[in-house]
Amino acid sequence: MNPRAAPKRMGRPVRRPGEPSTRDRILGAAIRLFSENGYEGTSIKEITRAVNLTESAFYRHFKGKDELLAEIIAAVEGMVHQPLPGPEGQPAGGASVFRHLFEIPADAFGNNPVALHVCRFFFMECPRNERIRAYLKRAMEQLADLEVGRILEEEIEAGRILPCDVREVSRLVNVLRYQWCYQVAILDWDEGYDPEKSKRDLDPVIRFFEGLYSPGEQKTRQDVSRALSQREE
Repeated sequence: MNPRAAPKRMGRPVRRPGEPSTRDRILGAAIRLFSENGYEGTSIKEITRAVNLTESAFYRHFKGKDELLAEIIAAVEGMVHQPLPGPEGQPAGGASVFRHLFEIPADAFGNNPVALHVCRFFFMECPRNERIRAYLKRAMEQLADLEVGRILEEEIEAGRILPCDVREVSRLVNVLRYQWCYQVAILDWDEGYDPEKSKRDLDPVIRFFEGLYSPGEQKTRQDVSRALSQREE
């Protein structure tokens, strides 16, 4: 040993550029384990083992699972409740508002698997966790309907869809979107997630709304109906 060598400095390892913070790693591991084993079925010890931390290191970042859950809900609110992009500015013949509304979550799950794990975790825990149930109720029954309603009103004003009962159509769109989320996050979980398959599965629903509310589709139906009437005459 060289007596002149500088002593090694002790402390936390330096995080490399682009690496998630320890706090984010804990959150990611917790979400994955909660979605696999449930909230009550996951221990702090299992979370720390997944990210190679001691329990004391965990408690430097979170007081416990309750604080973890609060942060997960806050993160989801920040992610989900950003304004949805509508199809405005798209070239003529571009995707309809209904295709955007249904395919945005399909792409989101493909681009960010953590979002799919959160969705599964929330659906699993909703019947027995009041905090998650209250969040989903507010998100599904209030915030989502308001946001989709805002987009539909803009589309009606721009003449891109026909006038309709915005409140009722928004509710129906969101009921079907959440039904699809439950399908991929719970019922079809073991099959793995394929965003392109999801888009194919959603296509009949999208075309149903387009057939009812897209001006071009209505004109086509009217032309067909008029042609049939002329043939009968």
